[in-house]
Amino acid sequence: MTSYSAMDAISPAIERTKYFLFKPFRLGRFLKLALVACFAEGSYSGFNSNFNIPFPGKTPEHVPFQIPQVHWPDPGIMIAIAAVILIFFVPLTILISYLLIRLRFSYFDCVLYGHDQITPGWRKYHRQALRYLGVNLLIGLAFLAVLAAMGIVVWQRYKEVFMDLAAGNKAHVQVDLMSLLPAIALAFLILFVMGIVGYIVQSAMTYFVLPRMALEDASISRSFADVWDDMKSEPGQFALFLLMRMLLAIAAGLIAMIALLLPIVILGVIGVVIGLVVHATVHSTVALVVLAVVGALILAAVLFVCAISIGGTIGTFTRNYGLLFYAGRYPELGALLLPAPPVPGFPVVRPGEVL
Repeated sequence: MTSYSAMDAISPAIERTKYFLFKPFRLGRFLKLALVACFAEGSYSGFNSNFNIPFPGKTPEHVPFQIPQVHWPDPGIMIAIAAVILIFFVPLTILISYLLIRLRFSYFDCVLYGHDQITPGWRKYHRQALRYLGVNLLIGLAFLAVLAAMGIVVWQRYKEVFMDLAAGNKAHVQVDLMSLLPAIALAFLILFVMGIVGYIVQSAMTYFVLPRMALEDASISRSFADVWDDMKSEPGQFALFLLMRMLLAIAAGLIAMIALLLPIVILGVIGVVIGLVVHATVHSTVALVVLAVVGALILAAVLFVCAISIGGTIGTFTRNYGLLFYAGRYPELGALLLPAPPVPGFPVVRPGEVL
């Protein structure tokens, strides 16, 4: 069975994406798949500021920073806002997350087997999507716990400052700006590490855990254990895959931005020419306004279609890239995706041939 490295999988992933989306090319089919890919593969009062110049007697290294007076909202309003978030927005967010995860499983089925029907995969992966959602929620809670711990540390360190602000103290509370720098640097470091860990976990779940759950209906614990064993066996290749996925996404994003400029320029030139013609012949401000509105709507529609097309193509490529890379390390996936090499000296029988 063929096994692609993180670098070797790029070219066949491009070819597989071309065949899946464009051969044969039907605009309706392409836009449907591109739109699904965008959703499925894409794997949350006023105040016054016042900065003080260093006071006499202070050394230049310690610059006092005046925290602006903050008028905290009424506790009843804060409780009402928290209740609305807990009762409405949290369940809605969980529901949308579940639908997107289920759609991701369904699109995985389409790309793997080369069909364009969303419904079969949607019906097939209900249990897997629920388990996947549960793990996502646990991971999200873990990250929120880290952020909450950081918030508690900040509260303990500057409790008196916050209490004075809450009490409406008219005197501005001053904090030594230089004393904040180590805390700010540590916070940025923690957030950076959290971002790296989050990227690794999200990528592992999207491209390695999800296939095992989809093909074997494996549990979360077993899927993670198997993926961890795979990553320990080839840490360099998996690290390179994660790096290349990030770099390819950045490169694709830059190409997409450049590609989107083309319809903007073309439609802009056409709009200017038509506007000049209308202005020269009709001499009507109302006609120019109507023309501008119609042109803006057309431009928005074209940009939406272009964005869906580009984003869906990139999402389909990244899914194919993950499939081809992991297929050589996951036999069940490889048996579906990668052909076995012929045995030397053994005749190869093609369809319709008889030995």
